[in-house]
Amino acid sequence: MFSANSTEDLFLKHYNLNDLPSLAKRSDANNDLTKGMNAFKIKEYKKALYFFGKINEKYILKNPSLFLYVGVANLELNKNEKAINTFDKLINSNLLDASKGYWFKALVYLKSKNVVKAKETLLIIASNKSNYKYKEAKSILEKLE
Repeated sequence: MFSANSTEDLFLKHYNLNDLPSLAKRSDANNDLTKGMNAFKIKEYKKALYFFGKINEKYILKNPSLFLYVGVANLELNKNEKAINTFDKLINSNLLDASKGYWFKALVYLKSKNVVKAKETLLIIASNKSNYKYKEAKSILEKLE
């Protein structure tokens, strides 16, 4: 039986694919982004990663949310190190959405039951009210104490 504060319970409570922003645009009809998004939506994560991998890096830097999709696809495939590396790319990009990388990175650590790394990452989020999921990070930290 899991305790109310187990890392798995916290992961499941806070992991929500609806937190991912939409990426597709009308002009993207049959390109790799659309194909990747379609595969992602039906949980074909390997296929999604294949198409996302074909996307030009310049496009990715203009659409940093793609880092989230690549990271989450890796998380879903239990490729936690690849997920963390992808979220680190977003974090280190200094883009507006960089703090979302911390949130999803914390979720990877919760899923993998790495409480120390989860706390470290959540503390970064909780250190600035403007960070994505600031309140949730503080709440999880209280439960991990």
